[in-house]
Amino acid sequence: MAARRGAVALNAAPGRASALLYRWRLGAERVGFAVVRLDDDGMGNAQLHRIAMARTGLGHGSTFLRQICHMVFALHHVGRFWLDLLPSNVHAKDVYRRIGFIQEGTMRFG
Repeated sequence: MAARRGAVALNAAPGRASALLYRWRLGAERVGFAVVRLDDDGMGNAQLHRIAMARTGLGHGSTFLRQICHMVFALHHVGRFWLDLLPSNVHAKDVYRRIGFIQEGTMRFG
């Protein structure tokens, strides 16, 4: 099966960041999607705002995220690609670490 992916630009209001919606299919099957925000802070940052897969445990999420990282850095001249996640999401934290993300800090709530 061939993987197909597509990016759709989502333009925000003037002066705000743009977003990209990445969709991934294997044949006719919808496998997942991701939303990436291209920050307009002038510092070359982008955020993985959301990633969702139809099924987990098949390695599709890791493959999809690697492709997204490649496209974000290659096509959008981003210097830093960041995300946040819930501390309880141990599986996602492990996936992000294997792909090459590093923990730079911890957000505190309250």
